[in-house]
Amino acid sequence: MDRMLTSLLWAAHKHRWSLSSLYIYEVAKVLMDQGYSQDVVCHCLTLFATTTDDGRFWELETERVNVRFALHTLSCYEKMTLEAFPTNWVNMGIPS
Repeated sequence: MDRMLTSLLWAAHKHRWSLSSLYIYEVAKVLMDQGYSQDVVCHCLTLFATTTDDGRFWELETERVNVRFALHTLSCYEKMTLEAFPTNWVNMGIPS
C-alpha cells in the first residue's frame, strides 16, 4: 500500500493534480499503466480519500496519508531520535 500511495503522490506531482480534486478515471489510468490493478487503486482511494458528491473526484486525506508514512518511517528504524526523524522522512522519497 505504501508503494501505491507513493506512486499516487508522484503521479499527482508530475501531472499537477490537486490532491483535493483527483479525477478517478485519470488517476486509475495512470496507476494502472504503472502496473496497479483497478481494484487496488480503488481500495487505496477508499482508505485514504473521500469522494465528492458525484463520485468522479476524490480528495486525498493528507493527514491520514502523512500518518501512514510517518508510521512507516518509524518502523524502518529501531531507535530514532526526534532530531533524526525529518531527515529520515525526506529519505522516504515522498514528493513535497
